[in-house]
Order: sequence, then C-alpha cells, then structure tokens
Amino acid sequence: MEIKDAIEHLARVMNEDVEYAQSWHGQLACSMSEEGVSVETAHKAADRFMYSTFGVSTLSVGHTRH
Repeated sequence: MEIKDAIEHLARVMNEDVEYAQSWHGQLACSMSEEGVSVETAHKAADRFMYSTFGVSTLSVGHTRH
C-alpha cells in the first residue's frame, strides 16, 4: 500500500469513527502537554494536525467534518 493510500484510508476511518479520531487527538495533545506545552495550545495543535492530515476537526464538542 502506498503512503498516500494509507493516509486516505485513515482519513475515511477518522471521519466515520468519532472515538477513534478523538483517541488520536488525545494522544497528540497529551504528548505535547507532557513536553510543557499548555493544555489549551496542545489541544489546538492536535486539532490542527488532525484537520490538515485527515480533514477532521476534533477540537469542537463532538465531531465536525470539513
């Protein structure tokens, strides 16, 4: 499988499975927070990564597709 195909597959899964997308967001935010980034900034950065990589916003309450 090509990397592009893997990312596209993950993007589909992230948009279909709110809990899975939130688990990625949480892991990213937690890792940044443990490195000294404020919790608010960590969550904003995790959301930015999730949106730019998978096209899904995980910061808002619930789940928003873009």
